[in-house]
Amino acid sequence: TKLMEIEDKLATSSSSKEHLWQDLIDSPREWEDFRTKKPTPRFPDFKRKADGVGLWLDSKGMPDWVATKLMEIENKLAIPEVGNSREPLQSLDFFPKLTDPTAVESLWKELLGPDENGWLDCRESKKLGSYHPGHPDFIKDHTRQGLWCDDTAPEWAIEKLKQLDAKNV
Repeated sequence: TKLMEIEDKLATSSSSKEHLWQDLIDSPREWEDFRTKKPTPRFPDFKRKADGVGLWLDSKGMPDWVATKLMEIENKLAIPEVGNSREPLQSLDFFPKLTDPTAVESLWKELLGPDENGWLDCRESKKLGSYHPGHPDFIKDHTRQGLWCDDTAPEWAIEKLKQLDAKNV
């Protein structure tokens, strides 16, 4: 029936997208990352260099595991391949550091607010050398926005972090 044909197409489309996401994770250097340099909001977040196939982080078919896997490969992306003449990618290519104090303040309020879900605390991993030194101290899962505990952070946020860290020791 027509309904079964449509369901088959949707299933095929969804599984082929999952295959593309897996390809991005397995071969990140074969993909161009446009998350921080999208010419328009509708432009894909990633495009495969070989054929221009695009992937969007906000697409309905994106598997749940993608955001976590992208964070796991950040270090891999920050180190150039042996023999690759290209300059090493820096963390800032993947986690744009906001310079607008109002936007930074807003993100800190979100992180330290009552519903801080969706943020990953990377401070300990950075100390242990698991993350690149330029890696953010906190990452928002879906948008990959980063926050750093440095001179861009509001004083109140650093103080609140110290209080929270003291409670969790």
